[in-house]
Amino acid sequence: MDITAVLSQIGQRRRLPYLRIVLVIGVLVLSVWYVYNRLSSSPELSISMDDVLIKLTHLPGVILLLAVLTLTYVNWGIEAYKWRFLLRDTHRLTISQAYRSVLTGLAFTMLTPFRVGSFIGRVWFFPKEVRGEAVIASVFGGLAQLFVTVIVGLSAIVVSKVAFLQSDYIFMFSFVLLIVVSYVYFFPTKIIYSLDRFLPSLKLSDSFKVLMQYSIHIKWSVLGLSAARYLVFLLQYFMLLLIFVPSVSLFSLFMPLALSFFVISVLPSMFFGIGLRETSALVILGPIIGNDAYIVVASLILWLINMMLPSIIGAVFFIFAPKSLSRNNNK
Repeated sequence: MDITAVLSQIGQRRRLPYLRIVLVIGVLVLSVWYVYNRLSSSPELSISMDDVLIKLTHLPGVILLLAVLTLTYVNWGIEAYKWRFLLRDTHRLTISQAYRSVLTGLAFTMLTPFRVGSFIGRVWFFPKEVRGEAVIASVFGGLAQLFVTVIVGLSAIVVSKVAFLQSDYIFMFSFVLLIVVSYVYFFPTKIIYSLDRFLPSLKLSDSFKVLMQYSIHIKWSVLGLSAARYLVFLLQYFMLLLIFVPSVSLFSLFMPLALSFFVISVLPSMFFGIGLRETSALVILGPIIGNDAYIVVASLILWLINMMLPSIIGAVFFIFAPKSLSRNNNK
């Protein structure tokens, strides 16, 4: 039984298919309302926006913007290398093919909620016989990225001084999430074999056999690549904030940024967390930066450079290079 059939059977067992959609829309609406309400009530907003334009067009701001743009190539380059690494025993790709595959998935993500388009887009031009295993590999790579985000976010919660995070419930939720993600990441075969005993008709061990190929060395290597990408993304955010607040230090922003990434990762969202990303940044970074306009503009620029621009490039790859990932790759 292939992965498509497995997912279909699992989907038929779900009784509340619209609950997540309602929750996501609710989070999106509340986030947008919060950002709008906070900015509209800021008396210095018009002055701040004029200042934003000045800072962005002066030489230090231009240099930092170019650095952030360069790091975008590094960011997705690491993801492409990780993707190629995960597929090395399933479907061989060159690094340029892996890069195009990742960006095509990103373009698909822009058109679909819950990031499901990423899995579809990455394998769109793969041979049919390897698409199922490639989707599982993509999910596994995403789980590694979530693992890094959760473990750094949990550390940030422990040392955080943000009032609403000083709750035993939030700490326990984060700790339980870390345990669950850790177990699923390091011991997926145990879970699959257990499910096979309860749902033998699904034959999950056949569908998820790609996970059996990942040794502990491979898993730690993928985590290392995920951590490197996490640090690049954090550095990009810091550099954008540095444009507007030159006195801020990476040391003072590391944990708040980690908290913001953690919130975006664990709460349901769509379209790259737009709205939610700005809300979490305002709540967590507001006391440090001291200017709401700076935070929102930095967050939006990061989204445009790190997500929107690569998505457009991915769409170009999809339109003009439709067969580049489907021929002569398994040699």
